[in-house]
Amino acid sequence: MQVIRYAERSELWSGTETITHEVWPEYNLHGEHANAYWDRLFDEF
Repeated sequence: MQVIRYAERSELWSGTETITHEVWPEYNLHGEHANAYWDRLFDEF
């Protein structure tokens, strides 16, 4: 497995919405708990 940071390959982000909706439970797509750290995603990963 290879870990690729967003900053290194930002063009890969465009296809993630479809994948996310297919594998994440519905409750992860809403609410304050799942979104608490979402803004830090691109800075840290």
